[in-house]
Formats: sequence, structure tokens, C-alpha cells
Amino acid sequence: MIVRAKNRIGGRVMKSALQPSSSAGLVFSTAAALLAFASSAFADGAGTRHTEMVLESMLASPEQKIESPLPARMSLWAEAENENELKEAQFIALSDFLPQGRQAAQKPPFIDFSHFEMGGYLGMVDFSAAFKAKPSFVAGITARVPVPGLPGDWGIWGEAFLSYVSRDLPFYYPDKGKNWIGLAVGGDYTFVKDEIWYLRAQLGVLYAYWTGVNRLDNGMGVLAGVQVGFYWIKHNNSAVVTLTPQLSYDGSSWIGFLTVGFSVDF
Repeated sequence: MIVRAKNRIGGRVMKSALQPSSSAGLVFSTAAALLAFASSAFADGAGTRHTEMVLESMLASPEQKIESPLPARMSLWAEAENENELKEAQFIALSDFLPQGRQAAQKPPFIDFSHFEMGGYLGMVDFSAAFKAKPSFVAGITARVPVPGLPGDWGIWGEAFLSYVSRDLPFYYPDKGKNWIGLAVGGDYTFVKDEIWYLRAQLGVLYAYWTGVNRLDNGMGVLAGVQVGFYWIKHNNSAVVTLTPQLSYDGSSWIGFLTVGFSVDF
């Protein structure tokens, strides 16, 4: 009786131990059949390799399952993403981030008021024999603006000054000597320019207002001059010391100027 009981118990134990194994085998067999059927559904054979990989991973031993192809695939995806980022970055130019690149494409203005110059001068003025006057002083202010719209180094300038004239006339003339005012405007061209100095030619017109000096008529004349400028600071043309001889002629008489000035680029 004891032996039979043991056999029965042992048979039951063995039977119960075989049931999970039979159930697992049934599940694997079903899954394998479904995957085989699914792989045959791809007309181009694209799913065959995928099915084989899944079956191999299911049937592999635990030691073999540790070596999964997932990290290799992830590294390939990362490399592909990096390549795509590099390809996209090639379309971005460094000049797009620099303000100089944007400004270089802009056309400069015809008259550059951003480099407006203003200054003043002192000097002497002399008159032709028709004036019957001795040399006198002159003091004035100047202004200039460059014109990059023209080829070369052109500019527009203007000046206003105050001077004095004393004529050698008979005693019965009451207004033989007075202050007088001059206004001039014109253009200039810079022939020589370096880090220390420049040489510039001027051409324009002068209007003289004699403020009632006897036997002098207000009027205009052509004005021509040469200006030599020395930079106050080397390599910096924002401050300049100038020496300017000028001559005005109205067809019958002339007025000559020699002035020393100082101008600043604002």
C-alpha cells in the first residue's frame, strides 16, 4: 500500500510537472506558425528577415539573448541623425550671423551724412590793386560731407567768414572801412590720402557782402583753392589740422585767402 501510494503521488507529480512544459510548447508552436504565416503575407519578402530574427530571439538561450542587436541599431540611428544634422548645418552660412555680412550687401548712400565734418579757421586775406586796401584778418567756420555716390573721393563743402576791409579813399568818403561777410560753397576732390595727411582741390563760388563800404558792390566770384590736411592722431581722420590757400576772381579783381584751420568728423 505504501509503494502504490508513492507511485501514485509520483505519477501525479510527474504529470503536473509535464503540464507547464506542454503548455509552453503549445504557445511557442502557435506563435511560430503565426509568424511563418505573417512572413508569407509580404509580397516583396521584406518581412522574412524580420520574422527570422524574432524566431531566433525566441528560440535562443538566455546567454545568447544577452547579445541583442538593439545597441548596434541604436548607434546606427544616432550616426544617421548626426549625418542629417551635419547636412542641414551646411546650408547655414557664417555671414548670416554677422552684421557686417548684411551691411555689405547694402548700397552706400549718395551723400554720406554720417561723416559730416565741421571746423573753423583763422588767417589772412589780401586784395587786388583795384580795392586799394591792405591785407586784413579773416575768421570763419567750415563744413564738409563726403559723396561716395560719385567715383573717386569727392565731397561737398561750405564756409562762412567775417573779415575787415579798409580802403584808401579820399577823406570825404564816410564808410571807407568796415567788416564784411563772405559765403562760399563748392565741391572738392582728394588726390592724395594716407595715414598722415591728404591733398585736396576745391572749386566753388564766393558771395561777398560788403556791408555798405564805399564804392564796393556785393557780388559773386569763382573760388578755387587747395587744402592740405594733417591728421591730429595718426591713422585717425576724425580730427584734422588744415592749411588752405584760396583765390576768388570775379572777372576784374581778386581776393586771396591763406588760413589755418581745425575740423572734426562728427
